[in-house]
Amino acid sequence: MKQVLQRLEANLDPAHPTGVTVLAYGEISAALLVPGLDGKVAKRMSGFADAAMAQDYCTLVDEYIATVRDAGIRVVETQVVMIERGDRPPVVYLVQPLLKDLGNQLLHSAADPDLAAAVGVVMDRVWTLHQDTPETAIDAQLSNWSFTVADDPVLLDVGTPFVRSGSGYRFDQEILLSAIPPGLRAYYRRKGDVATYMDDYFSPRLVAVDLLGNFIKEGATRRLPEGIVAANEWLESHDLEPIARAEVDETTSRMPRRSSCSSGCGDSTVRRADCCVGSTTSSCLGGCRGKALANPAVASISVGLWSDLVGG
Repeated sequence: MKQVLQRLEANLDPAHPTGVTVLAYGEISAALLVPGLDGKVAKRMSGFADAAMAQDYCTLVDEYIATVRDAGIRVVETQVVMIERGDRPPVVYLVQPLLKDLGNQLLHSAADPDLAAAVGVVMDRVWTLHQDTPETAIDAQLSNWSFTVADDPVLLDVGTPFVRSGSGYRFDQEILLSAIPPGLRAYYRRKGDVATYMDDYFSPRLVAVDLLGNFIKEGATRRLPEGIVAANEWLESHDLEPIARAEVDETTSRMPRRSSCSSGCGDSTVRRADCCVGSTTSSCLGGCRGKALANPAVASISVGLWSDLVGG
């Protein structure tokens, strides 16, 4: 596998990728189908300053997956592979099997009781992790899960390890900031937008709000009323404040209109390249920098691999 990815990187022009199928792209990643890796999706992560930074990220992802699994949550098999590139910064690939029955498909096709059950099952896992390991969190949008086993879904999105320690987040926020042109990074560091964005994932209620916002981002707004009912039933059973539709709309309007890859990667950190919702499509692995600058919020940067495009 590593040799396949090394050959790919040796010939890859991120601005004009050829020889691969770009399923999706996003803030810090691009999901690719790579010849020689049949039946798998390779999520290419950029934004690392050097090999030490990339290795720390690889170690953190492995530890994150282990922690989530220890809480009883199934996580897709993920091989974390760092590729060094000579005089250029390294990249990391998260290689996973292509899975079926993704949550974004469920949003459109499931019967009402099945959709309500999916909301409850996912929120149960959020709660378990919150109670057992409060310094670790997950992005629980339905599009981040495979529901082949309806009552025991598999988590796919592990590219942003939500792990806190006494000194802050273990995930190096400079990876996310690499998506911003260098001259603007100090502004976002001062504002602390990345930390604020990540904080919400440690509140089960706010995770539920985000989960419901995913209905809108996935073009399933018509299912939102039943989603709110299901979420509020879960919240009531855990003595948490219910969610109103206005809160979902307001929160979603401030967040990126991200939508998961429809081709099996199931990751909401990437946008579909062929049918994105509310974003400019592009075959460039760096995404659309112009749109990011027009809407300067860290969580809405639609770029990913800026450092690649400017030779970083």
